[in-house]
Amino acid sequence: MNQPLIKWNSSPAAAPLSGAPTPYVLNRQTAPAFWLVGTLWLVMASGRQTGNRLSLLEQLMPAGLGPATHRHPWAVEGFYVLEGTCSFNAQGKTVMAGPGTFVLLPRCLPHSFSVDSSQARVLNCYTPAGFELVVMSLGQPALERRMPSMAESAPTHSHEQIQILSALYGQEAVTALPFLGPPSPELLVTQDSDTGHGALRVTTAAEAQSTVLFGLSWYPLVTAADTEGTYDLFEVAAPAGAGPPWQISQQDEALYVLAGTLLLHLDGQQQRVAAGSWAYFPAGTSFRWHAEDVAARLLVFHLPGDAGGSSAPGFPAG
Repeated sequence: MNQPLIKWNSSPAAAPLSGAPTPYVLNRQTAPAFWLVGTLWLVMASGRQTGNRLSLLEQLMPAGLGPATHRHPWAVEGFYVLEGTCSFNAQGKTVMAGPGTFVLLPRCLPHSFSVDSSQARVLNCYTPAGFELVVMSLGQPALERRMPSMAESAPTHSHEQIQILSALYGQEAVTALPFLGPPSPELLVTQDSDTGHGALRVTTAAEAQSTVLFGLSWYPLVTAADTEGTYDLFEVAAPAGAGPPWQISQQDEALYVLAGTLLLHLDGQQQRVAAGSWAYFPAGTSFRWHAEDVAARLLVFHLPGDAGGSSAPGFPAG
């Protein structure tokens, strides 16, 4: 009989919160959906759901779209490209990012991006949470789960209100504020300077050195040392039937399914979690998962992350 195992992470457990978050699962059909500036935004994680540790937005965007150069003084921002190709601008450089690329933008680093392909789908995360409230305030509930036209998704607030919301939730203009209008090439420009808390980081699983554990291949995309201790992130390849043992998480953990289907055991129930799904497990949650009958690929977040920098995904070194 399998018994739950204490989670392998060596970092201290997250402090309990008043009104602490509870485990939940969302997908592209059940996540709150908004239309804003030609984009379908799916709110996979909000501060209310994660104790303000993380917000995660899935965005479906058309060609040419992207924000003017701006920065986030309070939050570390990350992008994972699911479909299509985007150009990210920071520190006077432009980096092309296709499917499977993770782009980390440290706190205060001026940046912009634009969609190069006919459309692009990306995951956009912030630690700590907060920026999702700008999108939820300016957008309107999506009438359908599709990419809207610009005409049916204009911001619902005035320029002055956009400026106020940006100030409240940590978005500052460098060339211009996002959401005030379509960016021109000069608004996407960044300077060759080091004004952020770290440098632009671009990684893929193909470039990372993997660790095999419980039959899973773990590819580190970013460590807690890169994110001011807020999280680490692994891309995980799971052969059919493979998965970690029962665990009781000592820190918050989350996963996003990139391909395949997982069988998730949580709260005495089993559910199938398909590609495009997100699951969040606050500290103290007992759960396990494994790939169903075909290989699966997923992203796994640990929050606040293993600041000790162990070589494996949250496991003590050695």
